[in-house]
Amino acid sequence: MDIPTPADIEEWSQVDFDSLGYTTTEQMQLLIDRAVAFTELVTGQELDTIDTSLEPLAAEAVQRWVEHTAYRSQADIIETAADFDLIVSFSVTGYSENRRAAEDARKAQMIHPWPLLHDLLWNLATDDKKDEWLDTWNVQNAPAFAVTEVDWRHSDDRPGQAGLPGDYPYLLE
Repeated sequence: MDIPTPADIEEWSQVDFDSLGYTTTEQMQLLIDRAVAFTELVTGQELDTIDTSLEPLAAEAVQRWVEHTAYRSQADIIETAADFDLIVSFSVTGYSENRRAAEDARKAQMIHPWPLLHDLLWNLATDDKKDEWLDTWNVQNAPAFAVTEVDWRHSDDRPGQAGLPGDYPYLLE
């Protein structure tokens, strides 16, 4: 897969990145690099070698992560982000608003709190990564087992299989 470029993201997106403070190609490329690293980490997919049928999903996941992060990186959002994430609901003279708490995203078993990005990432995730996420959310234990082969035949530096009659003639005397 060709990793999306800043020009690709700006062409596909409806977000005005200039108004969010991302005015240079270098700034956009930094977001893209971070989006690729995040996507690979949470999905277990290497985007350079991803199956061609998944390329559109991967490109959109990178785009949506860039959009989300660019928006959340605004100075006024950063200043209130901690408060916003801690407030589940509030009301002021006839206006009320409910918000999803960070804990709710975990309870909802979401990789990312934004449902659109969660769906993209979940559909990109390998079976192993899905098992890891389900284990993290305590939905199921990740399937696992281990086998270690041990060659007991030479445990005492003697030829033959240890413990069988004839292997140790001194024991038969």
